[in-house]
Amino acid sequence: MKNQYFGDINDYRKYGLLRMLSKRFTIGVGWMLTPNDAGTDGKFVDYLDKAFLWRQYSPALFDILQSHVLGGRRDIKIAEEEDLIREARYFTRPLTDNLVERQVYMDDMMAHFEHCDLIFLDPDNGLEVASVPKGRKDSCKYVYWDEIKAIYEMGKSILVYQHFQRVDRGEFIAKVTASLNAQLGTSEITAFRTGNVVFFFIPQKGVTIESLCEQLAQQWTMQFEMSVHTDK
Repeated sequence: MKNQYFGDINDYRKYGLLRMLSKRFTIGVGWMLTPNDAGTDGKFVDYLDKAFLWRQYSPALFDILQSHVLGGRRDIKIAEEEDLIREARYFTRPLTDNLVERQVYMDDMMAHFEHCDLIFLDPDNGLEVASVPKGRKDSCKYVYWDEIKAIYEMGKSILVYQHFQRVDRGEFIAKVTASLNAQLGTSEITAFRTGNVVFFFIPQKGVTIESLCEQLAQQWTMQFEMSVHTDK
């Protein structure tokens, strides 16, 4: 996550999903914050000028994002200041590429989230790729399999942000969910697909969110495509 992304269309949907999940979980938000850059990611804020189309999904959330973003402020601290996610805890420390610093970061984050039962991880890009090993340049933009596994083994359910790669999206989702099920020994993964990104929900055994998915589909009509992927 970068501050420059705050309040774009992906963020609007992201907070909508997290607000829905907060009805069931105490959420720990791990921003995995990285410095702003000169990239164009985060530029999609035109929806905030089209309240007649977009405000209907979550009026209170829309109004908050519109006020800050169009007022010139894009900062993840707003999420906590405005209580965008009910009773959430936030870990806002910047993440670097340094391998030792990263381990300290992950340890401190999980200590901070001791009493949370759902951890949201918001890396710039998503799950690790073979071309960027942990500790290399730009590794701060990814979350790694061993980190996901460590969090899951602490008894936490996980929601992770994933930017789509330039491959068939359906096949990509199927491949990632199969890997998650295999590596974590889970029975099912729920994918929340949007126009640009996908969120993978990894529940602890016995945890179900079927009713929340139904509420999300009703409130955010046509904004999320949900699919459940089992280990079978």
